[in-house]
Amino acid sequence: MMFAAGCDVEPSSTVPLERVGRRVLVVDDSCIHRQLVMAVLADMDIDLDLACDAFEAKELLKRHPYRLVLTDIAMPGLNGNWLLEHIREQNPELPVVALTGSPGLASDDFDRVLSKPYPVHELCGLVLDLLATGRPKR
Repeated sequence: MMFAAGCDVEPSSTVPLERVGRRVLVVDDSCIHRQLVMAVLADMDIDLDLACDAFEAKELLKRHPYRLVLTDIAMPGLNGNWLLEHIREQNPELPVVALTGSPGLASDDFDRVLSKPYPVHELCGLVLDLLATGRPKR
């Protein structure tokens, strides 16, 4: 199984995590996948908000300052590519990662793309790195 609770990974950056924000938004139409991501990241002292679609994510983005967004792409209604475009218009420096079973559908503007199923250590390392360093420069 590719998912398990807890992460035993250190960030590659030397920026202390206590000096950066810790709020992450997880967007996925699959309740099971949202719960799996929540379980994986539970031991990382991160404030997680969960959204079941891009519309709900858009509303949460209005109310909270996030340091990272993890989103599925293939969702009913407004998809993850639409959400990415909305985020880039509102907050171009916010890192956005696609967690998807359809990596071929991902816009090139995602900061990273993880194909489901992915190893837990990859998700943990990616989250720690992006929280510590922010959006990679292009």
